[in-house]
Amino acid sequence: MNDVGKGAYLRNLEKAREAIQAREARLDSVGSKFKVESAEEQAADAAQGLMRPRARPEPESDSGEGFGMGLMRSLRPQARPEDSSGGSIRPQARPEGNSGGSPEGNSEGNSGGSPEAAPEKRVRPRSRTRSEPQGGRSVSADQTAIYDGLIKRGMKPHIAQGFMSNFRDESAFKLDITEAEANVHGTFGKGLYQRTGSRREAYESKYGNDWSLDNQLDALMVELATNEKSAWNKIKNTKTAGEAGASIVTNFLRPAAKHRKARAASYRDGSGLWSL
Repeated sequence: MNDVGKGAYLRNLEKAREAIQAREARLDSVGSKFKVESAEEQAADAAQGLMRPRARPEPESDSGEGFGMGLMRSLRPQARPEDSSGGSIRPQARPEGNSGGSPEGNSEGNSGGSPEAAPEKRVRPRSRTRSEPQGGRSVSADQTAIYDGLIKRGMKPHIAQGFMSNFRDESAFKLDITEAEANVHGTFGKGLYQRTGSRREAYESKYGNDWSLDNQLDALMVELATNEKSAWNKIKNTKTAGEAGASIVTNFLRPAAKHRKARAASYRDGSGLWSL
């Protein structure tokens, strides 16, 4: 080997030695027992044309964990804290609920303890009503839909409010409810405002037993424009919701006198008025 080649060889050897020392420093920082030969030992080996194989590091524990596994373990994230008994603290699993089972639970759910309390059910408040007619089926309509239906058919807001107040007292907004007892004429009222006698017959002759909201509101407007036109003119002349409600019960619905007077008074003083 000439001087140029030897010089290049020694420079490369020095670079390798520096790299090994840097690696040794990193390994020392993680507690490795690996021993790197000194530069003098490596130079002596190189002069003889020999390279000693690296010694296999001793296992770090009885488990047979070698250098590679020890290095990987040392580079892992910090171990979880240990509890007072010396064992690793594992995150608590989310309990699985008892689905329809007994309080004793099962192997996967609650075991032994009392069952978890069921979430509280929120109950929607019932609509504000002054009376609840009994008998027949009870199918409630959305009050906003009824009011909007009246407005859409050309009623002024205060008149629509007067009709809503009467609908509440007549049927509690139940579309197809039927009176439990016959009235003084021996007939049974049905629907939003308890059509009875010839009114009910006229409705059922056209719509049969279909007491839908649209059918009832359409029939109402026809009735106001024909057979009940006189009552409709009086209702249209009112200025307030209280006056409209009183006119509707007095001139259009015409229940028994004692009910008529009490309801008209409650509409006029506002205590019986419906509102959104």
